[in-house]
Amino acid sequence: MHKDYLQLQFILIIFNLAKPEKFNIMKRLIYIDDDLDALDLYKDILGEHFNISTFSNPDDALKVARQQEFDAVLLDIHLPGTTGFDVMLNIKSIPHMKKAPLFFISSENTLNNRLKAFNLGSDDFISRFMDPEEVVARMTKKVEISNDRNTLEQTNLLTVGDIELDPDNLVVKCQGEYMSLTQTEYKIIYILLKQYLSNPSSTLPKDQLIKFVWPLDPESVFPRTLSTHLTNLRKKLSSKKVKIACIRQNGFRLKMI
Repeated sequence: MHKDYLQLQFILIIFNLAKPEKFNIMKRLIYIDDDLDALDLYKDILGEHFNISTFSNPDDALKVARQQEFDAVLLDIHLPGTTGFDVMLNIKSIPHMKKAPLFFISSENTLNNRLKAFNLGSDDFISRFMDPEEVVARMTKKVEISNDRNTLEQTNLLTVGDIELDPDNLVVKCQGEYMSLTQTEYKIIYILLKQYLSNPSSTLPKDQLIKFVWPLDPESVFPRTLSTHLTNLRKKLSSKKVKIACIRQNGFRLKMI
């Protein structure tokens, strides 16, 4: 009995350690401030909730932000050689940082500064005189909301291999690069992605494809018209994992290479 009891206790310990919350990955925060004391102070305040990278030089921070992804940005208004407002615009121009929540921090909690920050798209304005608990609560909650919203948006993506279509923004990426497609080419890849995701082995009949792309007058579409658009689309697809296959006497479908 004693041996069985010890085995049970061991299993329970392993089970508790394996719970997902034990392995929660901390969100990454980039904090830019020319006040070194402030960098240390807020790193201590926020350190239990974020994995923080601190920078006193905005150029160094921007260089790292272009190379790495961060879940949030904390930014001082007054910086050497520039302003936090200018740095914010540079950060938001980085594709993978566009949706990261951005917080300004300053002892100059004036109406003008707050309005300028919010008008530029800041998620919040942190006063240096604010209680640390409130700073933590504001930032963690807004990052959590942003993360939930981004997760919800990502569920709408149509992804097959290295091709990714965002129906909300009407853009297509292949191997991480945005594709320049015509409206007709977009419709073709969209319906082929939908078809594959519903049933990877199914084929989309040619007449159904034509009706989807040209719904108003499918009967007037010449046979070569669809072939031309498919040829152009194939040339633009630089996929190393997916190709558009023509199933003879049947139709078209995506096929993993």
